[in-house]
Amino acid sequence: MDLDNASRKAVDLMTKEIRQTVALSEYKTNALTFTNYDGTLLQYVYDPAEQKLTRVKDAVSTVLLTGCDSLEFHIYQRTPQPGTNGFYAATDAAQCKLIEMKWRCSRSLLGRRANSETVQTAQVVIRN
Repeated sequence: MDLDNASRKAVDLMTKEIRQTVALSEYKTNALTFTNYDGTLLQYVYDPAEQKLTRVKDAVSTVLLTGCDSLEFHIYQRTPQPGTNGFYAATDAAQCKLIEMKWRCSRSLLGRRANSETVQTAQVVIRN
């Protein structure tokens, strides 16, 4: 239940903030950097070694998720592919209007690693 709550809070915060950004300025499968509506930078960085997703804004780092076994970001254009539920992949940050996020978190229970939540996914459209 704790993992589901943390994931829900992370998705809610990220969705709200990403929708308000002006544009994606840098993209990696484990890191996103946005130009925010107020001209500042907003980053989400996944560190696979530490299994953490961190939010960085105004030089303040906040850990959103811990025990994150995997996390991937994918970027897409807003144009849907005909006959599918998918979108055309963006080739660079300037084309990006839709962010897809997928992660899986787990924790150790009685000394064993246990996946105690399902894969979390979300798609967020940049409104500007």
